[in-house]
Amino acid sequence: MASVRKRTWTTAKGESKSAWCVDFVDQAGQRQRKQFSTKKAADAFRIQVEGQIAVGTYRADAAKTTVKDVAEQWLTACETRQRRGQRMEKATLEDYRGHVNRFILAAGGLAGVKLNALSGKAVRDFRDRLLDRDVSVALVRKVLATLRLVAKHAVENDILATNPVEGVEVMDDTRIKQKIAVPSKAAVKAVIDAASESFRPYVIVAALCGLRASEQRALQWGDIDFDRQVIHIRRRADRFNAVGEPKSAAGHREVPAGPMVLNVLKKHRGDRIVRPDQLVFPTKTGTVRSHATILHRDFYPIFAALDELHRQKPDEHPQVDQFRWHDLRHFAVSLWIEQGFSVKEVMTFAGHADYKMTMERYGHLFPKEDHQRGMADIERRLFQ
Repeated sequence: MASVRKRTWTTAKGESKSAWCVDFVDQAGQRQRKQFSTKKAADAFRIQVEGQIAVGTYRADAAKTTVKDVAEQWLTACETRQRRGQRMEKATLEDYRGHVNRFILAAGGLAGVKLNALSGKAVRDFRDRLLDRDVSVALVRKVLATLRLVAKHAVENDILATNPVEGVEVMDDTRIKQKIAVPSKAAVKAVIDAASESFRPYVIVAALCGLRASEQRALQWGDIDFDRQVIHIRRRADRFNAVGEPKSAAGHREVPAGPMVLNVLKKHRGDRIVRPDQLVFPTKTGTVRSHATILHRDFYPIFAALDELHRQKPDEHPQVDQFRWHDLRHFAVSLWIEQGFSVKEVMTFAGHADYKMTMERYGHLFPKEDHQRGMADIERRLFQ
């Protein structure tokens, strides 16, 4: 049991001082003491610490360690993992550093908060401060995900008993999620036609096979099976052009490739003798291309050229609204759905980890009769 007592003393200047002390023995048998300026605060802490000791969640170091301390320890551990090649990509580490330094430890963050005060409420207040600063919902989610890993590090090192970030959510701005905007077939065809001869194969593969940009940049000739008419997704390139495995098991997959894609790739290869480990879309020196360079040197200028054609001959060249590179992936998925592929097939080809991800993004594209047929099948199996 913890006890509360009043302590009085005289300073070197002869001033009389007093405070309230809480003395207790933690679950490890170590004597602990904490001092407060009021009896009310001391009593409140006594009740709290007795409860924590009773259920085994009290940690003495939590009162001495700040969020800044444990965040820096965690980043050091991440740097060690990255240096050793233990599933820590350079791009991921840079993202973590950015979340920690720009938000978690910045002004208005949690740098000086002791871990014993890092409650669910403290985390929710931090979340709300970020949202009040107009930080996007998506970025706030990423920052909290990083904070969750920081707290997990503290739990694993026995500084915290439980993770206070677990269960803290970031709600969407609206209950109604915006449907994914898929470029029209006419718009995609216009972009393909306007692309340079060297860049056109890259656009066609993206538009018809739905690869992520990171996957397409790391694509090797050995990944293309011309006989089976599939493309194997085995690796990805991060924003530093470092090549590694896909981030999830679902990322390892086969994607069907039609005759047009395969013929375009054969023409792109030409008469060259290529090794299986050579990149399909490399730089002139054979290395991984930067996604930013692809966008600014090859992709965005297409829309500028289309705008100029429309300005000069609006009757012959309709306006083509600019879309994002990632929208070509959405376009490919929409074609699979239009062709009648099942949710399971779409999920697999897209490299999604579960049905929920597929349906949240593309559910509105599936024909309603498919939904009705599916419900009829469920009822038939249930009540037959």
